[in-house]
Amino acid sequence: YLIWSLSRAAERGNQEGPEAVGSKLDIPLRVESLTIVKQCEANLCNILKTKFGCVATIGGVQLEFMMPSGVKVSVWKADLTYFAVDAVVNEANDELKHHGGLALALSTARGLQIQKECEDYVKKHGKLKTGEAVVLDAGLLPCKKIIHAVGPKLPFKPAKNDVLQAEPLLKKTIWSILDKVEEQHLANVAIPAISSGLFNYPLPECAHTIVSTVKQYYQYLPTGRHVPQEIFFVNHDDLTVQAMETASHLIFSLYQHQSYIIVTLPVSDGHIDVIVNTASVDRNLRVGRISSAILKKAGLEIQKEIVKVDKKKGLIIRTQFNTYLSIFFFGLLQILYNSVLECLITAAAQPYTSISFPAIGIGAFRFSKDDSASIMFDAVSDFAKESQQKLEVYFVIFPSDHETFQVFSKTIQSTHTKKSNHRFPEIKASTPHLILLGPSDESTHEAEKWLNRLLSMQSHTITIYNNFILHFRMEDHLRLESPRKGLLMKSYLTQGHACIEITSKTKEETVFAALEVEAMLCKIQKEFISEEEGELQMLSQTELSCKRQTVEKSSREFLDRSAAFGIHGLIVMKVEKVENNPLKLMFDLKKKQLGSSSSRTMFQCIPAQFCEMISRIGFQAECSPLMGLNSGG
Repeated sequence: YLIWSLSRAAERGNQEGPEAVGSKLDIPLRVESLTIVKQCEANLCNILKTKFGCVATIGGVQLEFMMPSGVKVSVWKADLTYFAVDAVVNEANDELKHHGGLALALSTARGLQIQKECEDYVKKHGKLKTGEAVVLDAGLLPCKKIIHAVGPKLPFKPAKNDVLQAEPLLKKTIWSILDKVEEQHLANVAIPAISSGLFNYPLPECAHTIVSTVKQYYQYLPTGRHVPQEIFFVNHDDLTVQAMETASHLIFSLYQHQSYIIVTLPVSDGHIDVIVNTASVDRNLRVGRISSAILKKAGLEIQKEIVKVDKKKGLIIRTQFNTYLSIFFFGLLQILYNSVLECLITAAAQPYTSISFPAIGIGAFRFSKDDSASIMFDAVSDFAKESQQKLEVYFVIFPSDHETFQVFSKTIQSTHTKKSNHRFPEIKASTPHLILLGPSDESTHEAEKWLNRLLSMQSHTITIYNNFILHFRMEDHLRLESPRKGLLMKSYLTQGHACIEITSKTKEETVFAALEVEAMLCKIQKEFISEEEGELQMLSQTELSCKRQTVEKSSREFLDRSAAFGIHGLIVMKVEKVENNPLKLMFDLKKKQLGSSSSRTMFQCIPAQFCEMISRIGFQAECSPLMGLNSGG
């Protein structure tokens, strides 16, 4: 039996604190904690999974908009397999076979029930066509339903014509999903970037089509139709989340006649009608990153054209070299504000619907990044006040130029707060946080305690108490002893327990090193469990099986154990019964060898991180606690 207990004082304190909903916890991250968590994400997620059985997702809601219809749209970074909503959308193939991507992740995470129901559906109704969707049960997923939707499949590195042909099919897919939301009267639905992964749909275009279709669907919905509370755009990788965020900003534009957004894309990507570039005095397009990119894409003919231009008049060149780019402006005027404004006016007069600018002036003109951003945004804002032509304005920053991206992002946010004519109210993204999902409330709370203790420490020294240190191999010790500036590690024994003490000049470096050691210990613990299970299976000659079931509080099993703890001032919160046939056989065999016909109950205090291990392979010396020390494992 696994018994979770608290002291009476701790129980009173626990009642006053926040409670987890089910087995999910959201842990807000301060700036310094966020830095640690992001840099050590892989190690941290592995540790939390091994120690406490918890899946950790870093991120959460990135952006929210409220549509006039009352539907809230939000962009999330999260794991769909653990996203608690009415329905999750699965990017399916026509046979509903879960061979890869999100489909495989959903099926693998929550058992064979999902795949079996899909196979039964296809046998009865036949294959799905591209653009169709079907609602089936969610198995053990935290959502209520799964909407399996078939998006268009494109060839590897698709041409523009491939994308144009696929666009109406992707729109039909999203429309089908939203129809199912209405039919099922769902309160919310989580939609990933369908077709962008294994189906090769270019990410920017995919995000734009999905978001615009959602907007169109609810913009013209007849009165009296079912309207969900929220549409979640959920993806787990930063690149896709950023694309959905960019598309949402663009589609749910904040101004009536213009919108602008900062993107980090190659100059030739996307459906941009006009590209603005600053040329060098000698008109050499090989000078400058954007000029070079244009020259490479459009060819040498564009270089010949620019040589002929009159500096005072600027230049307009039409090109057929790239179907994505229909016109180039090369601003040679010396006044940045007037140059930007003239480009906007000229583009709108054609009329074109989109234009992109680089961060003009921060190179040869030696403008500060703040001045460049401020002047360019002022020009765009002034243009928007006078123009009746809707124009999407992009500011294209190179991915490696993080500082410039941050400055322009800050400026655009500042500009937004000054405007009052919002088309769709924007809700600020929530504080960065870590989402913990575990098998039980106890597991998630123990994981939270361990994590908070690690991230909130004030000292530059951490001591890890864990007997699996004794299992370190030579290469593990050499890894710990490798010289790192300002970092000191020493291992020792105390009260029969192995310890590693880590000291560094900064708290962050200490935590980084501690997480590295914890990851090594988790790896060794997994190997130890695997070896013990192999030996247990061989000796018992039975298949491995392990189940943990919560005992009812009214049962004799619970009351007997509660009484035993009560005399020591402890309150039993939960009792779990472990059913492990190989362990039971080995225990009975040991009793027979000792000639004992009876047994007595022994209570052993253990750290929470070893509960799963004990359930699988029984009590081990490695998991005994260090008495007298309030420490994590």
